[in-house]
Amino acid sequence: MSQRKETRRGRLYIGDMRKINQPPPRPAIHPEMLVADLLREWPQTIPVFLHYRMDCVGCSMAAFERLADAARIYNVPVEAFFESLEQSIRQPTA
Repeated sequence: MSQRKETRRGRLYIGDMRKINQPPPRPAIHPEMLVADLLREWPQTIPVFLHYRMDCVGCSMAAFERLADAARIYNVPVEAFFESLEQSIRQPTA
């Protein structure tokens, strides 16, 4: 579905409009991601933090701490923590 746009000098081809109208891909979570960024992007992850008894939700340090650091501070197994986060992101929100 290519479209073109007429200009004074001739034709300017815009290309495939489907690509332009698609939202940019969402970044994947990673250990260096800030806790606050994760919570802002995926609020459905809040129960994961509560399950692991992590006080990151509402904490002012969440803007500065990385996910891996938070897991270490609370002695949470990093791999299990990330699996829980990814699972909560994959589930559709109500």
